[in-house]
Amino acid sequence: MPVAAAALGGVDWERARFRFVPSMTLLPVTTNAAALWQALAAGAAPPPAAALTQPATVLFWRRGFHPSFRSAERAEAEALQQLLAGTCFGALCDALAAVEGAEQGATIAGSWLGGWLRDGLIAEIF
Repeated sequence: MPVAAAALGGVDWERARFRFVPSMTLLPVTTNAAALWQALAAGAAPPPAAALTQPATVLFWRRGFHPSFRSAERAEAEALQQLLAGTCFGALCDALAAVEGAEQGATIAGSWLGGWLRDGLIAEIF
């Protein structure tokens, strides 16, 4: 069961660790299969199948009984891998700030967190 917004008030974000929903999977891809699937799911004409110039990552999970997926940018996929390995959110934010600057790093981390919560990917914050 994903984390509810009401549970976020007392979180110590510096030390917070995440447990993601069991169905979440990151899959490396070398084709535009995600774009094909998204077009078909939307009832649109799919683009021609093509190899990607650089490998990408597709994020898969279930919302209840419905399968969901989306492309994840390389930095987000790397962040998810770090969090899956036990890195705390504060350390992830510090690393982003070192690369992107404090303000931009906080914006990126906040955007990712908001997306993960919206998508129902986080099962527990501890």
